[in-house]
Amino acid sequence: MKYNTYKCFTIGQYEKEEKWLNEMSAKGMQLTDVGFCRYTFVKGTPGEYIYRLELLEHMPGSAKSVSYISFLEETGIEQVGSILRWIYLRKKASDGPFELYSDTESKINHYKRILFIADIMSIALLFSFLPNLTRLIFKIIELVKMYGSFDSFFMRQLNPHAGFTIFYFALIAFLQLVVLPIRKSKFKLIKEKTVHE
Repeated sequence: MKYNTYKCFTIGQYEKEEKWLNEMSAKGMQLTDVGFCRYTFVKGTPGEYIYRLELLEHMPGSAKSVSYISFLEETGIEQVGSILRWIYLRKKASDGPFELYSDTESKINHYKRILFIADIMSIALLFSFLPNLTRLIFKIIELVKMYGSFDSFFMRQLNPHAGFTIFYFALIAFLQLVVLPIRKSKFKLIKEKTVHE
């Protein structure tokens, strides 16, 4: 029997999501399919599988990704599902430990791929916001010329423009905050790598 569970993880919480999937596996709930904030499980043997998530360099259907996934399958790793470039993988626990990254550099590169997406989205939001920021600046200049001071009427005139500005900056800040754990982990690994070299 299949069980659907709805849970939301941000891009910066993929390790937390991975941990949760492995906790579910330990309870005998084995992942069989994924969707946006949806996980489908079947009842199975507790701890039968170890789960890992990976952000591919290319979409799962691309030639490079298909080749990479085929290589993983040859080593006993099964793809359970995917969401955009994220793939959900599992391996039988009886086959031994399951780690996707055998060295520090490949782990750092995986973090870089995740951060790149968040940074590109932030930059895109910033550029889409620039015309509104320009309008806000011109509105401030216009109101200062008309009223000469920051009185309550001035602030009421400015309020719709300021609210939009705050929304954009809050969205960009949120995108950067959700990947903060990844950014910290990346810098920690880089520091450790530098110390060992």
